[in-house]
Amino acid sequence: MNGKALKTARKKLGLTQVEAAKKLGVSQAYLSLFEKDKRPLTGTLAKKAVQILELPPTILPIETKLKSLR
Repeated sequence: MNGKALKTARKKLGLTQVEAAKKLGVSQAYLSLFEKDKRPLTGTLAKKAVQILELPPTILPIETKLKSLR
């Protein structure tokens, strides 16, 4: 999942960065860094983003998918 996908999903739900960050359990500044692709999205946070931002699980990086199968 890249920052653009994260930002698009957030906006589609009508959430501000502050609102989405609160739901994800991160600061607005940290979410901004994700959306700009300046910080990698951790597997745990990616899974949470899929649930909260109503994204398809197929958007998760392959590494995250493989870890959840173990």
